[in-house]
Amino acid sequence: MENKAISDTPEDRLKEAAELERRIAKLRRSPRLGRLFKLYIDNCSGVLKGASCQRLTELWCRHMGPAEELRADRISPLIIQELVLRQIFAERKYATGVMLSSALPRLTAFAVAAGILKSDPLATLKELPLVKRMKRKADEHALHRPTFSHSRLDSELKKLARIFREKGSDRRQALLELSLRLLLRPGETVALRIGDLDLKEHVLRVHMTKTRDLFVIPTDEKLEALLQKAFCDFGSATEGWVFRGVRNPKAHLSAQTLNKALKSLGYKGVLCAHGIRAIGSNWFAHHSRVVPPYVRESVLQHAVSGTDTAYRHDDDYLLQRRQAMKLWWRYLDKFFDKEV
Repeated sequence: MENKAISDTPEDRLKEAAELERRIAKLRRSPRLGRLFKLYIDNCSGVLKGASCQRLTELWCRHMGPAEELRADRISPLIIQELVLRQIFAERKYATGVMLSSALPRLTAFAVAAGILKSDPLATLKELPLVKRMKRKADEHALHRPTFSHSRLDSELKKLARIFREKGSDRRQALLELSLRLLLRPGETVALRIGDLDLKEHVLRVHMTKTRDLFVIPTDEKLEALLQKAFCDFGSATEGWVFRGVRNPKAHLSAQTLNKALKSLGYKGVLCAHGIRAIGSNWFAHHSRVVPPYVRESVLQHAVSGTDTAYRHDDDYLLQRRQAMKLWWRYLDKFFDKEV
């Protein structure tokens, strides 16, 4: 979602203000949740990152259908629980439930700030026992994502690469190796487009990640060749996906593809797709003398704090990340030494 441009003239700003007031007046008369959310997203688009607005919209579209026509001034935490959250809990989508239970009070608080509602009806939503339980479940799940122990990393990676070569399809092999070399989240890896690979600058531009509108990853010739071969064998020439969808060629591959492959090849409870990022994180942590923690966190798109970071908005540690990734790629070459 693109950020809303600021009008150039006072006259334009006055017109926009008048239109906004008409929308607010209409919502005061009939504050339907769906219309309120639309106003909220329109205002967020100039403030939040595009990826954040996109995730909020997807979250709303997937789960808030039963409550869209409810009036915001007549809802309560229990109504939201019964209409929306209980189903999410039954589906064991605990992290989704936590995100939604945080997003909805922000929406109603915005309505109060905009003068649409007199009080916030969902201010205590997080106090519901069901929401607290989902938070505990989500935290437990995040802590127990299966991954390899660093003490056995060499033998485990060697075995993993061999099993995927012998029993996995070519698509699964390519997806596994690219996931390890890029250390992106599963959904970000399958959503790569070949047009975002810059062979002159030797970078891959990844759009709309979980934390950023744009994340630039350094590349080398081997990684570039892997991406190009994956696109040639499994990509979409019309859409540009490196991995086209199986059922819908116009879409990219499902984010669950690697998880399903790991389970089918005997890694259920041993390694999950997201656990691949933990492998990289642990490897960098054990090489902290040459890869500082702030570089490791930047590689993983985590927030980096500290005085030095306040002055490093220009390159996002690209040079340091390139040096760190070269060490990581050299390590992976021991297990993925097949010519591409």
